[in-house]
Amino acid sequence: SVLVLFTFLNMWFPCGVLGFHAFLVWNNQTTNEMLKGEYRIKQNPYSRGGFPNCATLICSPSPPSAIDWRLKVPASDNPTLPL
Repeated sequence: SVLVLFTFLNMWFPCGVLGFHAFLVWNNQTTNEMLKGEYRIKQNPYSRGGFPNCATLICSPSPPSAIDWRLKVPASDNPTLPL
């Protein structure tokens, strides 16, 4: 019974976060837009509906990353890092 309670309490937060982000994807909103109430009165022009929003997220290609992970940074650019 303690294990069930422990599992329930530890799964409460991740499931809540998953549900919140599923809601955001369903409505095609960012967290900031939802918290500010950007589309409470007016219609979201970017939303295609629940299933098409999910399909767009899952099936569309990812945009290229703006971070070049292979870039070598000279050690002299950041003197706080130990050599």
